[in-house]
Amino acid sequence: MALVAGSVSVSAAGVVSGSGAALRLYNKRVARAATVFPGGVLPTGAAGAKLKQGIALFANADAEWMVEEMTGFGEAKITAGTGALQRTPNPNNADTDTQGPTVDKLLPIV
Repeated sequence: MALVAGSVSVSAAGVVSGSGAALRLYNKRVARAATVFPGGVLPTGAAGAKLKQGIALFANADAEWMVEEMTGFGEAKITAGTGALQRTPNPNNADTDTQGPTVDKLLPIV
């Protein structure tokens, strides 16, 4: 699965659209921000558009940074002795784990 920054936008009428990490960050932040409003709900429609647009700006910037940071510097660690990195095609013992690495391996996240 690819890590996608995506984006989120809010129209002047308060309609939200988006994708990827930006939309997930936006939804989490809206839920958190709502806790300070009566009834735990942000203003709806045009009344809440400016607030939601501000949240979207930060969500977009943070999602872009997060993807750049993870793909530029992130590593996944494969622990020594872990099988299932490969599967055998051998018809006598098909689809079984191969021997895992003998030392930990770091793989770049791309």
